[in-house]
Amino acid sequence: MSDDIWLASFRTSYRYARVSRPTGLETGAIECFTGGSISRNQDTDTYESASLDYVGRLDMGNDFVRIYLDAEDPISGASRTVCLGTFECSTPSRTVSGEVATGTATLYGRLHDLAKDDFDEPYTVPAGANAVSAAKAIAEGCGLEVVAEPSDYTLSTAWVFGIAATADTPDNKLGAVNRLLSAAGFRSASTDAYGRVLFRRYLEPAARPIDRTFSEGEDCRVLPDLTDEQDDFDAVNVVHVDFATQGESVRGTASDDSPQSEWSTVSTGRRIVKRYQYSDLPSGESVIAGGSYPLAGDGTHDSATFRSSGGGGTIETVGVSGCPIGGISQAIRITKGSGSGEIGIAQDKISLKKGQPYTESVYLYASQRVQVRIQPIWREDDGGETATVAIGPGWTRLSLTATPAKSEEYSAGYIYLAASAPTGSYIDVAQVKVEEGVVATQFAVEAANEKAASLLATECSVIRRPIITAIFNPSADVYSACAIRLPSVGIELARACIRKMDLELSMGCPMRIELRMYMRGDAS
Repeated sequence: MSDDIWLASFRTSYRYARVSRPTGLETGAIECFTGGSISRNQDTDTYESASLDYVGRLDMGNDFVRIYLDAEDPISGASRTVCLGTFECSTPSRTVSGEVATGTATLYGRLHDLAKDDFDEPYTVPAGANAVSAAKAIAEGCGLEVVAEPSDYTLSTAWVFGIAATADTPDNKLGAVNRLLSAAGFRSASTDAYGRVLFRRYLEPAARPIDRTFSEGEDCRVLPDLTDEQDDFDAVNVVHVDFATQGESVRGTASDDSPQSEWSTVSTGRRIVKRYQYSDLPSGESVIAGGSYPLAGDGTHDSATFRSSGGGGTIETVGVSGCPIGGISQAIRITKGSGSGEIGIAQDKISLKKGQPYTESVYLYASQRVQVRIQPIWREDDGGETATVAIGPGWTRLSLTATPAKSEEYSAGYIYLAASAPTGSYIDVAQVKVEEGVVATQFAVEAANEKAASLLATECSVIRRPIITAIFNPSADVYSACAIRLPSVGIELARACIRKMDLELSMGCPMRIELRMYMRGDAS
């Protein structure tokens, strides 16, 4: 016999326990169930459901049903018990034939409580709040036990739930929880077999361990029939990601233009575009406005433009090309004139907080070797920090941190071409932001481009969906990565991820597993 009972022949039986909703404790056995099935799907909000056949009368009230599998090796007598799930129970109808009553109970996972609940009034998660902690508070408020991985992600703006539903304002508490988790880089909420709600970080499949290998040979546990699906006619090859808040709107773009890619714009001769929209910026929010697509103007925060500072030249909005950050097509050109003095840009009427460090980041192009000066903040009675550096020719990234001495309005985002620059030399300022903290985070456009590239490799990729049936093994679970080596039926995959799993509560507890493999990227 193998040391692993799941690779040997084993007998299966099932037990059903009643679980008190108020205490969470098992209060007794349920004898009337005769079998059924359990389904888990990572793409459904409530994650799991089940169906159980029963004989006689079933009245669960508000209690839960917990399902156990008992496995026994008939030769050695070794045994294992696995909890398969904890569910709410509904018995909408039954059939009576003579003295025998039968029915089918519909079972729901614990996330059903969140999906059916909504906020009675606008519910605000303030700017600066930890997104995962906020999601946990919502779930625990519905009486659920939550097990959450740690996260330090905080919201850059306030989020409000419980108002008119849109794509960004979900119409139930589960939608609010999942939106908060997504912002923090977590996958959607799921549940474990005992009904606890799990908040887990999203991992690219390349980072997920291979939990199970389904292969032919002596220990083969896969039935010799499968379905293999792949639809690639309208494979997306361009993704747009739009992030929008009151102070900033940016677009990230990713395009598959490789001649070696079967579904690229080059290979297909057409662009198939999909757009995603989010309301929270993917990197630290800037206190100045319009810095992702800078425009010359009157230079106030409300106008989202920048004014000139100094009299040593001119500023104007120009088109640019060749920027290493994709999606950048405009900049403010600062040109040195024939007169003395420096010339730069700034934005006025920026409310800052005393003692709070602010870091300015600038991405700019220099036409030749020149000196530039960066100054994050300024007002007449508080000049802040400044630094002069030599750059160019070409693209350069600069940053500097300053701390205001007062809680007042400042001018911010200064970048100057020095008085020593040759007449006619210029710098093109393509990105500028001033954010709280001492660390210069990514420019919003950079982060949006990365998000678009991730989506292009995953949700917008060509999807291959093999469906196999295997004898039960507790190491296989939805979301986990596995390998398949079944050459006799023409399928060998080094890595695929389980999207959906259906368990049949019969001999061997066969698992019908739908796998998902993105053909453009590794994610699932």
